[in-house]
Amino acid sequence: MKKLAKKYLIAHKDNDGKPHILRGRAVATIALFVGVLFLASLVQHALVPSTNFAAVISSVLVDLTNGDRAESARSPLTVNPMLSYAAELKARDMAQKSYFAHTSPEGITPWYWFREAGYDFLYAGENLAVNFSDSIDVEQAWMNSPSHRKNILSEHFSEIGIGMAQGYYKGRQTTFVVQLFGSPLSPDIAQGIAETKSALPKQETKTLADEEVVVLGDAVALQSEELPETEDSFIAIDVNGYALPESNFVPDVENDISYANLFDTLASAPRRLLYAMYGILAMLILLALSSYFAHEVKKHHVRHIIYGFTLLIFMAGLFYASHIFIFTRVFVQ
Repeated sequence: MKKLAKKYLIAHKDNDGKPHILRGRAVATIALFVGVLFLASLVQHALVPSTNFAAVISSVLVDLTNGDRAESARSPLTVNPMLSYAAELKARDMAQKSYFAHTSPEGITPWYWFREAGYDFLYAGENLAVNFSDSIDVEQAWMNSPSHRKNILSEHFSEIGIGMAQGYYKGRQTTFVVQLFGSPLSPDIAQGIAETKSALPKQETKTLADEEVVVLGDAVALQSEELPETEDSFIAIDVNGYALPESNFVPDVENDISYANLFDTLASAPRRLLYAMYGILAMLILLALSSYFAHEVKKHHVRHIIYGFTLLIFMAGLFYASHIFIFTRVFVQ
């Protein structure tokens, strides 16, 4: 290995002062490889909303969320198919109508999608993201926001569902990500609510949109239609005065739930993979170039030096293009 590295990366007498990595055939191969990596990132980015790839990314996001919860001594969340379906419905709605908010332009609140999926909840929350690149970028953006972080680390949630859809936002094609949290309404509590309702005087039936909700983070009472789009979306429902029980949460940090394998993790990080590969290649090329200048540079070396700098410029150009056109900044809501 040492001999091979010296042959390809170091200018010395045995290779005529010309590292093989900067010779014509090697330069052409590297340029082709750099281009293929860039195209692969384009394809991978385009595949994000597809059913199979979206499932991979969702599993990675769930693992990242549970990893953050484990660091805060919170028990892991389990994936609920109904929550995943509700998240997909919300993501599709945003993609089709080109909006990015907790409440749709028609005034549809996040909790409507829970009902559409048939998920009866005691507690529920919603995190949104747009301009998906790497799964970890989305998770970090959520964790850097106090309200989204509160949802991720809340001890009131026990289940999670993630949905994705591709559409247009602010004139650019992008991927919408919806992360829903929930704690299902148990039969005992549901029965208690029903008994409370039956004991109350008859009154006009209210829909969920009419019921009072409480934003626990701020302990402020408001109607669900009035939920601020950019504020904490963590709520508890108090149905007709029925008191919700206190949380008896006990951290179970030893319960390790994993939904993604190594391939899933790598596949969900196209930006980091591309930048890592470009970084490694750039360092190897710079090492070979520096070996030229450590010795006497002869006239017949100039062509190979130009090859090296041309490769670096080519990679820098594709790096910049990927940053501008593919891996745009993640926004959360």
